[in-house]
Amino acid sequence: HAIGFLEWKDFVDEIRRLRPRTVRVQAYETTRFYPDLPAERLFWVEAAFMRCATVYFVRFRIGSALEFQPAELHEEMIRRADLASAVLHAALAPLGVEIRRGLFHIPRAIRKAIVTSPDGLWRFERDGDAWRLVPETIPQEVPA
Repeated sequence: HAIGFLEWKDFVDEIRRLRPRTVRVQAYETTRFYPDLPAERLFWVEAAFMRCATVYFVRFRIGSALEFQPAELHEEMIRRADLASAVLHAALAPLGVEIRRGLFHIPRAIRKAIVTSPDGLWRFERDGDAWRLVPETIPQEVPA
């Protein structure tokens, strides 16, 4: 079984209620293939824990880049995913859980359908011509 949360607050409330010992946080990427079009790399960060036979998770889409786009864009998406992972670590640490890397196997149909909004954690903001990830709740905990 898997339960995905559409809002960060609901996931945190579930951690407080169930008190897991470990929460896994992982940045990763997937590739989407289209017929007669370039492949698209999608960048994600996910936090999850398991209780009995149920996985509880939140999944954030960081961005995407088509295969033909410059390598700098791909590197920027990886940087954003790593920063988002650091934001999640900093937000979860005060809850008293051990934070470890890794992903749980969640059925593809569920994983594909549930994408959580990062409201209260970060937002994308234009900075000249670049986009950057801006932490909203815990700026002192996030590396520059």
